[in-house]
Amino acid sequence: MTLRQKVATLFASKNLKQRAKTGIILLLLAIATAIPFEGWLLRIALAGAMSLAALEIYTARIYGSPRKSTVIFDLVESLVIGVAVVFILFCVPSIPRIALFIVIAYGHDIAALFVGKLLGGKIENGQFVRGKLFTRQPFPTLSPKKTGEGCIGGIISSAILSFGFIYVANSRLGADFRLPEFILAGGGGVVALLGDLLGSITKRGLQLDDSGEVLGLFPGFSAAENLLAGHGGYLDRFDSLSLVVAVAAILQFALA
Repeated sequence: MTLRQKVATLFASKNLKQRAKTGIILLLLAIATAIPFEGWLLRIALAGAMSLAALEIYTARIYGSPRKSTVIFDLVESLVIGVAVVFILFCVPSIPRIALFIVIAYGHDIAALFVGKLLGGKIENGQFVRGKLFTRQPFPTLSPKKTGEGCIGGIISSAILSFGFIYVANSRLGADFRLPEFILAGGGGVVALLGDLLGSITKRGLQLDDSGEVLGLFPGFSAAENLLAGHGGYLDRFDSLSLVVAVAAILQFALA
């Protein structure tokens, strides 16, 4: 299959169309909530979404069929989410900083998806077919769908987008990004990848394909899960961002 055919197939995917539609709606909501009340609506919305990710873990652990041996990863993921929520609500990062976190995490995730689909290998008849650069999967047990091409593409794209955003924000938007933000921009793609892997390990330990499977069964939360149609659940979408924010908090206090 040629690259052009791969692009056409990717954009014809019903799941990708749903994810794109949901992503655009959420982006518009994020912009709308970032403007009034000095950005507090956005901070509360992000903290609430991350809290729902932690609730997905708790619900699956209580009501699902989790592996007891992986409870440590549930605790680590919950700790990461807790640090991120506290940082966003009580350390009150500026809206440009929150935007930088989003660019780092989702710049990585989106680029990794597209580069992996277009250049990476795939599984056919139970066997891995090599991609353009790599003959093996980088994480065959933890996350078999990830490709080396996607991982590298995500890391590089995240760094390019992040430094570009920092330049625009400092020169045009009056932001004051300094050393912690530059360090985070340079290594944020790796952090986002690690956050994604931690989320994958947590889900595998809980024996879930999508993190919203269990929580979505409860009437009070099904509507909240439907907001992420095509994206899995809140842990699926906020695992990378949570670790990026947690690392940003550590950098801020370590380099203060």
